[in-house]
Amino acid sequence: MTAFVLPHQLSTYSTSQIATFLGLSWLLYLIFLPIYRLYLSPLAKFPGRKLAIITPWYEFYYEYVKRGVYTWEIEDMHKKYGPIVRISPRELHIDDPDSYDELFTQRLDKDPWVCGQFGQTNSSQSTASADLHRSRRAAISPFFSLAKVTQLQSVVTDKIEKLCRLLRDHQREGTPANMYNYYRGFTTDVITEYAFLASWNFLDRPDTGQKWFATVESGAEATALLRHFPWITPVMDRLPDWLALTLVPDLKAQYETEELLKRDLKIIMEAGRDAPEAEKQHPTIF
Repeated sequence: MTAFVLPHQLSTYSTSQIATFLGLSWLLYLIFLPIYRLYLSPLAKFPGRKLAIITPWYEFYYEYVKRGVYTWEIEDMHKKYGPIVRISPRELHIDDPDSYDELFTQRLDKDPWVCGQFGQTNSSQSTASADLHRSRRAAISPFFSLAKVTQLQSVVTDKIEKLCRLLRDHQREGTPANMYNYYRGFTTDVITEYAFLASWNFLDRPDTGQKWFATVESGAEATALLRHFPWITPVMDRLPDWLALTLVPDLKAQYETEELLKRDLKIIMEAGRDAPEAEKQHPTIF
């Protein structure tokens, strides 16, 4: 068995001395980090809540613990500090219409810290580099041009007619219609048919796909957690499904959807030139 040997410079110190040195270094870091963020950072000249400037946990509290109310806290900051406020150690928030052109005519990279929350570094949504994002977006942009969307009109019309039939049923029966659920189901049915050729047909389901939307909403709430703990997603991805579901039962609907997507993608990728006529009428993004 090979013993672990410390470098020569460290081997002259005892374990307790090394532990003391590391502890003091950590303590100094904790002391000087807030000082740097408050007074020495390039963003130090911008106002904001002191706790928000010192630590990202201020945002975490409002986004995760209080369930997504940081937007309103930012609004209160603007009322107190003006149109430009510092909302975290590394972020500014600007509430000034006159700054729109200056901000959005530049090619700016996304914050890697924000992109990491999705756990998919190869997707266009999680691409931090503006240049790389542009090239990835260019691959699918033609599918969402006005001409391509116009070609999809028959699909959209079919789903609209289905939605109208459901609303007429409610009218005839004198029952209320949950338009929020119907609109989400309608949108998903159109998008899935365009993207995967096979619609998920949420409008045909009694619950209009609410099981899936509940998973989406819980996932959206989890982004506040994942933004601060980005290692959670890769760890969960490496766990066996049975263990992940034991730890987080709400993942069941997500796993079922992933299997559905894999099935649809496999059909599309293997179809090739023998794809059905319906696909030839509106090619999928794959």
